Amino acid sequence: MTPLTSQTASQPAAAGAGFSYKNGRGVTYYLHEKQMPKVTLRFFSKVPEGAIPLPSGYDVMENPKTGLPFIKKKA
Repeated sequence: MTPLTSQTASQPAAAGAGFSYKNGRGVTYYLHEKQMPKVTLRFFSKVPEGAIPLPSGYDVMENPKTGLPFIKKKA
């Protein structure tokens, strides 16, 4: 899999706005984060409230079978 281009992934210009991604099926997902005791979970949701910016050093990829986006550290 290769990282997606900026045509499908977007970082809104508004201050405090979270990262959004429109998959190949036309569904928009927003990046969220949950702090656990030992790890930080980052996940995509259809709910825009509470979305976070894309962390530096990560690429957005899409599962070709399900269309769900995920983030992966850059190599």
